[in-house]
Amino acid sequence: MFNQFLDHIRKIDQFGVAFQPKIKYSSNQYKTAVGGIMSIILYGLSFSYLLYSFVQYAQGNILPKITTIQAKADQQSIKFENEIMSFKIRPGQDNFINPFNPTALVLLPLVLPFKNNEIPPSQYFNFEQIQFQEDKISIRNIDLQYGDLTQDETEQIIAFVGCKQVNLPAPFVCANESIRDQFFAQSRNAIIVTTQVNQFNTNKRTLDEVGKEQVLAIVDNSTYFQTTNLNMQESQVDTGFLLESIDKLIYATDFYLTNQQMDQQYFRTTFKFDAYLVFQIRIGKLRYFQSIQYPKISEILADAGSIASTILLLSYFVVLCNQSLLEKQSLNDIISIYYPQYKDIQIKKTFYGQIKEVLYEGKQQDIEQFKEYQKDLQERADKKLSMLNQVYEISRLQFMITNILKSKEQLRQSHKIGIKLKQFEIQKMMNMNVNQIIPHQNLNCSTAKLAIIDSQSDSSQNLKVVTQKEQHQITVEESNDENQLNDEDFEILIQPQELEE
Repeated sequence: MFNQFLDHIRKIDQFGVAFQPKIKYSSNQYKTAVGGIMSIILYGLSFSYLLYSFVQYAQGNILPKITTIQAKADQQSIKFENEIMSFKIRPGQDNFINPFNPTALVLLPLVLPFKNNEIPPSQYFNFEQIQFQEDKISIRNIDLQYGDLTQDETEQIIAFVGCKQVNLPAPFVCANESIRDQFFAQSRNAIIVTTQVNQFNTNKRTLDEVGKEQVLAIVDNSTYFQTTNLNMQESQVDTGFLLESIDKLIYATDFYLTNQQMDQQYFRTTFKFDAYLVFQIRIGKLRYFQSIQYPKISEILADAGSIASTILLLSYFVVLCNQSLLEKQSLNDIISIYYPQYKDIQIKKTFYGQIKEVLYEGKQQDIEQFKEYQKDLQERADKKLSMLNQVYEISRLQFMITNILKSKEQLRQSHKIGIKLKQFEIQKMMNMNVNQIIPHQNLNCSTAKLAIIDSQSDSSQNLKVVTQKEQHQITVEESNDENQLNDEDFEILIQPQELEE
């Protein structure tokens, strides 16, 4: 019962191995130099591509999968802590007056919240939002929002008006009338307006600022009005190595503009100043939703595996080539066993395997006749390689031996015939201070020859001479053993190495 249980357990063993007899004494696989070269090339290419994929992945050069959709947003809000807009006078040959000089201001920048379509009373000049940097003015720290019923809809107004000293904090000073007139008398008064938006850098995995510039003319007695509608984008970035790891980013990715040239009277009642440039900043009604998924290590391995599989498809043709060469080599080896002179034939072939010359003992042979003869020999050798033919040949030998012996009982007794193993008997050494006895036996253990060694006596007397009677007995036994099976019978019919080569 227990043995049956073990048999069932053995049947489900998924790690069984099959015995593969060696084709020759040296190996059990047929291998060629061409196959070795192709193995180096194919596996080298596969491993190189795997390393290349890992390097590209580590350097961020493998582009992620990006999907983008846009939809109408009922509610949006954002706070720009960094610079959102900057203004700088465009340099020219005769533009030597800087209207943003803090000690002689010609144009005064104002940042005004525009809540629910109204400008509430507030401090016009706020250093937290306006920063002077030599000939450049930066605007930052502004809030925009709409759609939230609990808060006011907020836009921002950035206006450049004629400077008045009213409520202007120190050390800022307005320019006098002469400097103002000289500024507007300059031939090409223009301002460079830079609006900062963000773009996600897929290589560095960071948000980069991108400044988009406009060049606007400054004209006396006229107001340039521009509405900047910011396009908001929400990006979900999955940078996980194996599992998901999502970061959510919300930023202004682009904008679109509407503008018009207006009379100064329109804004004079609003700002109590003469306005030359007015910018309205608001959030657009659309929102872009972007999903960025970076490749995971499993995708890199799958991609490298698919490329490697494609490359290794070529190995199938190498296997077919080796199989064909093995078949031909095996047939030639069988022919050489039955026709030893076949090894002395020199066959020269072309690159494509066509026989172009046949030499035997230095004499050239007829190629066509040799081809027919070789084909006939190979067909016979092919039959000998088949398992059915091998069983058939063994059965013929069995019947011939039965016919010679005239008795099947002798064949049955052959199952008991075998070669005796050598016996290696170890005897305990007794009385280390007295004589030691070391046995010597022949292969059949028929007679034990003893050599007596005395550890106390002189070395010249240690070896005892075997008597003539004992020598005669050994000679008779060896002559009787010639017809008995011994170790020589184990290899007497093994193919000699010189024939194998």
